[in-house]
Amino acid sequence: RKAQKVFPFGPALRPVEERRDFRPVELPFSSDLAQKEAERCLQCRLICDKCVEVCPNRANVVYRVPTGTWRVPHLAVRDGQLTVVSEEEFRVTQERQILHLDDLCNDCGNCATFCVHEGKPYQDKPRLYFRLETWRKEEGNAFILLNGVLHRRERGEEARLWREGATLVFEDPFVRVRLSPDLAVRELELRREFGGTRSLRPAWEMALLFRALQESLAHLWEVSRA
Repeated sequence: RKAQKVFPFGPALRPVEERRDFRPVELPFSSDLAQKEAERCLQCRLICDKCVEVCPNRANVVYRVPTGTWRVPHLAVRDGQLTVVSEEEFRVTQERQILHLDDLCNDCGNCATFCVHEGKPYQDKPRLYFRLETWRKEEGNAFILLNGVLHRRERGEEARLWREGATLVFEDPFVRVRLSPDLAVRELELRREFGGTRSLRPAWEMALLFRALQESLAHLWEVSRA
């Protein structure tokens, strides 16, 4: 018996006896069928692993982060003291994220070609390095995990984050911040005076990636400690 694929629903077809002119053979969906068809969509804004699928070197991997909204402080130095002068909203609405393993990438451009968002995952996504020499050559969006400490280079400036007991410690050349497990600020310390204001957004970004490396990307965590 010959196998045949039968779709559960589809467009209505014009009867054969009426196909005598240039009118479409496939008729438009009714409103009910249109709604059913739309419900089949996986919503690329929520779930899209295309860049993972098309990478020949497996340089793009999926990781998971908690969704939520946090109030991130902006800091300034007033009379030699570190002061919170304003806040910004840091919101994560998508649990599934993509991490780019840059040392595995050969810049083939597949992920950019097939990205449904017209992005360039090999440049836009957080880039994790395994080799210190290649990480040090990058000016920005460059991460490396060394012996349980996550390091980041952004605009030529280095920051790091690690765990001490139940707290996460973020440190850049100017401030040191202690965060609770739910990413609330427990302690702020001024390391060096600076002008203007500084956002602590990098601390939250690094904290989420650090947690993912321990949990959903545990194999990469183990490699970094080898």
